[in-house]
Amino acid sequence: MVASVENVIPVSSLKKLEKGCYFPASVFAMDILGNVVEEAGLGQEMGEPDRTCVPVLGSLTPSAADPEFIRSDAPDHGR
Repeated sequence: MVASVENVIPVSSLKKLEKGCYFPASVFAMDILGNVVEEAGLGQEMGEPDRTCVPVLGSLTPSAADPEFIRSDAPDHGR
């Protein structure tokens, strides 16, 4: 996987990720065009609640190209 702007995090920001960051629950219920699938029950019907997200242990690795940053080894699905 080639690191892109979306999956590179400054090392100085890692401590902030310990407690997680917030994402709307609807991000897990989107179709291929990025529209929320309301039938999943995670969108407007629930009030678009935020959920705490934390990195998966072992999913972040140092970037050899730029040691000031880490990259996510999570699949980016071709992005």
